[in-house]
Amino acid sequence: RVSGANAPLPDYILHFRLMHCLNECHLTIHSMTLALLIENPPTNMEQVTLLIGKENDEERIVKAGECLYESFLDDSVSRFIHWPIRNDVEKDNLFRINFHTCTIRDGVLNEGALLEVGGFQGVAIWYPPNESHKEFPSGYTKMDELVKGEDEYNRRSEMYSLVMEPVKKKHLGDTPYWYLYLIGVRPQSQGKGLGRLLMEKALDKVDESGSTAWLEATSEGSMLLYKKLGFKVVEEVRFGKGDGNERGADDGDLVGVKLWAMIRKPK
Repeated sequence: RVSGANAPLPDYILHFRLMHCLNECHLTIHSMTLALLIENPPTNMEQVTLLIGKENDEERIVKAGECLYESFLDDSVSRFIHWPIRNDVEKDNLFRINFHTCTIRDGVLNEGALLEVGGFQGVAIWYPPNESHKEFPSGYTKMDELVKGEDEYNRRSEMYSLVMEPVKKKHLGDTPYWYLYLIGVRPQSQGKGLGRLLMEKALDKVDESGSTAWLEATSEGSMLLYKKLGFKVVEEVRFGKGDGNERGADDGDLVGVKLWAMIRKPK
């Protein structure tokens, strides 16, 4: 097996990029808060870049989506929500890489702050306080097209929202907060501190604004990292009981998957 920087891309990523080129969309991405545009993101592994959207900036959206796809392959919550289509490996790969790309596109259109480190070895996206989720014309973010007909995926995704929204309301009330929507580091770059760098860069800006921060940790390792960065666990949450086990799979003891709701007060 070939590995490293010169390894060929997997077939599903090549297929995704080909389909993306054939279906190039022309987006005008809104200006993002917390952001500084750097035209040529550096590959220095310690350089965190906050990206501002610009017209037709699909290349960066695709790179960020690919990073998140690889980062969440073994995540229990992601596995649980996407599990219903895992009996078809090719379909699963294409769905999940498209899903994460749509997520990034949706995030920047909703005024989210997109960060990358190491030339898209790690990616994070944050939503600012009081930013209501916007509705866009059908096909604009392509998320609606992607999930149409995926009934079990939609049921499990809604299940997550129904569980977490009351938890947020309970602990945040009407407090404005920055929300860490997603953060991920490619497997080959994990253990090098890139996740911490992404978090520290964003939290410096969050602290400057005097805001609270909120996230949901989906692994014990990430939860411990967030604690070191000033987050406090306010509630342990388990959802999907009867549908999945602790790994997010559908065999064994179907106790559901666990995550940690965490909050950080401004410094």
